[in-house]
Amino acid sequence: MKRCAWVWIASSLCAVVLIAAMFLLTNHIVRLEIEANLSLAKAEQEQKIRLALWRLESEANAILVAENARPIETFVATDAWKSSGYISGLFESKQLGQLVIAPGAGIETKEKIAAILQSKPAQEFACPNNQMLGYCVANGSWGAETPAVKESNWQQNDAIVRKEAVSRQAGYNMKNANQVLSQKFDQEPVLSKESITDKNSISGDFRAVWLSNELFLLRQSAGSRGQSLQGVWLNADELQKRLHLVIEDLFTNVSLLPMPQLELKESGDQVIVKRALDNPMALVALPFQLKVDDALVPIALSAHSPARSALHIAWTGMILAIIAGAALLWMLMRLSERRAAFVSAVTHELRTPLTTFQLYTDMLSSGMVKEESQRISYFETLRREADRLGHLVENVLAFAKIERGSARGGVKSISIGELLGASVERMTDRLQQAGLTLEYAINDDCKQHNIKTDPAAVDHILMNLADNAAKYAQPSTPAVVELQVTCDERYCTICLRDHGPGVSASEKRKIFQPFHKSATAAAHSKPGVGLGLALSLRLAKEIHATLTCADAREGGAVFSFKIPF
Repeated sequence: MKRCAWVWIASSLCAVVLIAAMFLLTNHIVRLEIEANLSLAKAEQEQKIRLALWRLESEANAILVAENARPIETFVATDAWKSSGYISGLFESKQLGQLVIAPGAGIETKEKIAAILQSKPAQEFACPNNQMLGYCVANGSWGAETPAVKESNWQQNDAIVRKEAVSRQAGYNMKNANQVLSQKFDQEPVLSKESITDKNSISGDFRAVWLSNELFLLRQSAGSRGQSLQGVWLNADELQKRLHLVIEDLFTNVSLLPMPQLELKESGDQVIVKRALDNPMALVALPFQLKVDDALVPIALSAHSPARSALHIAWTGMILAIIAGAALLWMLMRLSERRAAFVSAVTHELRTPLTTFQLYTDMLSSGMVKEESQRISYFETLRREADRLGHLVENVLAFAKIERGSARGGVKSISIGELLGASVERMTDRLQQAGLTLEYAINDDCKQHNIKTDPAAVDHILMNLADNAAKYAQPSTPAVVELQVTCDERYCTICLRDHGPGVSASEKRKIFQPFHKSATAAAHSKPGVGLGLALSLRLAKEIHATLTCADAREGGAVFSFKIPF
């Protein structure tokens, strides 16, 4: 018993270790799948961000291209700018400080632009004497110029710029969106000589800049009326709405934030304007940065993904393996216990006849038994013990053949009367030894009916039933065992009924189990090893028959043996 307990404990520990390992493996695989899905979601979001930036840059470049296309000489001559919806006004700052506003802007707009241009942030980017904001033609850079520069420098530089512009291809050649995107603001801006309206007018491209929290597009121009700073005052809110429209289908929660994209860097006596490009979410054409507030939602895990399908199969296989292992171990333990009980019971059953054989043969051989009647009685006892021993050995051998699958009987067609004739005689002798009488009842029609079956198997089953009645039907009132044979269209039914104490409900579940009697049970009950009925049930199944046990209404037990035609 202790050994069985240790076997179960060891098996349980192995199952726990296997389940724990499988759980860790599952947890690791699921975590990897979640991380992979997060990576896919992140890659998808980054792809959307790249697409959003591309759309925003395309829209911003379209705006810059449209503004760069405005003629230099008539920049502030009309109010056509009002139709754009995102412009608050156009202005032009002359070299000598004169500020001109395009029609339709109003005096308040002019005063506000003048205040912004005269503010300290604007002055930090101004040319000599704060005459104009932006590109200083005299020294070819953005920033403050030294007072040593004279007006002749302006004229000299203007002539150089014009000469270079004329030497290149004449005519208007606006930069496309790809060229605008490729501009590097971290380098010193130079005056564009490609935007030419005529021989006497040249201008740079518009550059976006924040001044006093307002967004401007500024460009330097040089024409027949001299040099000037041309600017577009943008309505930042309307511009953000326009830009937001091109990306609203990509994100649910996204915004464009102002980004001061210019920084000052002192270089000798100059202040160089550079742009900070370390923000990957920043636009190149306009000083905005993209801010995506959408939470990173991993892709939903599919229950039928390859990894999860493999885990389902693995878990199912493991559970089935544990169940099968437990069932196999339980069956092996039961088989071991039954075999041990069988060996013990058989040993007990063999000891009684062997002891009888040894005692009686010694007495007969030594001449101790003088009377002939007593000698005959001893010989009869030896014959009964030999029959009992032979029946036991026959059952064990037959059961072993069935267990090995080598039990092959001879199936043949035979009449029911002939089938039961020899068996009834043997059953009568066995029951008479127990003080019981066999009453055999069969009608003539059934007796002449032919049946196709194995006569040896039927005889073995009936002898086991008779032996079982001889052992357990005592006391029997009356001392009769009834054998009744009936026939119908499908079956020949053989009922063996005794008038003994019957079979209890708990025993009915065990009597057809092999080796269910232990040595103790065999010693305190009737002789036997608990193999006869188990063997009879196996033999009945071999010939496609059925064997059942029930209680009779008037007491006793009824075994019903149904053989198909």
